[in-house]
Amino acid sequence: MGGINNFAISPVDANLFVSVGQDRKITYWDIRKSNPQGSLESSPNQGESDELLAIDIQASGKLFATGGLMGIVRIYDYESGKFICDCRAHSSSILSLRFSPDGKQIVSTGQDGLVAIWNVFL
Repeated sequence: MGGINNFAISPVDANLFVSVGQDRKITYWDIRKSNPQGSLESSPNQGESDELLAIDIQASGKLFATGGLMGIVRIYDYESGKFICDCRAHSSSILSLRFSPDGKQIVSTGQDGLVAIWNVFL
């Protein structure tokens, strides 16, 4: 399976969290249970697997965002796991990303030294 690179705790229910790691999956967890609740592929496109290094959940709990070795920020619906959109600005790995407190922006930082600010219109 590989190690976990990062995780984010749900702002709505502190018992729930999602993780990303070397297995190239997004995994849903409930700390009250020993096994994962489910998982998603790290990339919505077939044959384009990405090792994810960063994840964050919007304060409302509606969306989450990921970033990894491919330098792409991807946004998903938290409840359904449905892929919404992706954005590329980094020329190398995304090391960290966070939603702003109001959930209207995502800030990502990359190994390329770039700090990118993304507006979220969802």
